[in-house]
Amino acid sequence: MKKNIIRKLLLFTILPILLVLAFFGYRFWDSKNTINRWQSAEKYYREGNYEKASQYIGSNSLPDDPAKLSIIGQTMYSVGSIDKAIEAYRKSYEIKANPETKLMIANSYATKKEYDEAIKIYSELIDSNPNYIQAYINCSATYRYKSLKEKAIEVIQEGIKENPNSVLLYQTMVSMTANDKDSGEYKNAITNLEKLNPNDPLLRQ
Repeated sequence: MKKNIIRKLLLFTILPILLVLAFFGYRFWDSKNTINRWQSAEKYYREGNYEKASQYIGSNSLPDDPAKLSIIGQTMYSVGSIDKAIEAYRKSYEIKANPETKLMIANSYATKKEYDEAIKIYSELIDSNPNYIQAYINCSATYRYKSLKEKAIEVIQEGIKENPNSVLLYQTMVSMTANDKDSGEYKNAITNLEKLNPNDPLLRQ
């Protein structure tokens, strides 16, 4: 009789307690392990060792910290895991709508040669901020990857219209039209580049 009572006590009292302790012990170990892995990943990222950093990031679930998501995105982009980079950048952008993060999403699609999706996102960035010089340049480059030079020139022209004092946009236009020095685009870009940046190396070519 007493043995049965003891067995019941073990089954219904002590065993559940042990299971709860085991569960929380695992949760603590897993949490500590995740922290250690992230610290190692961040260390190698700061050192520029993206390959090593990616090994510590592994298949862990994505955090909710935009700064950490940016590190994951850059690391995965650098090692060629573009889909994982996009996933991290998209989650980061959902949490905090940073235009630079959205630019990296577009860059990632361009790297995957999904040019139409990249151009769509660059165009959204330009529409929301007509002064975002890098978005014009990257969008133009993507059109060139598609062998659409006229569209590429058109994007830079649009950028110049919105940002008439941008040296970078004039430099881009000069480089794109250098094979046609009689074109209006080239001549206009050279004229404005001479005014804005007289010592620009492109003027000596």
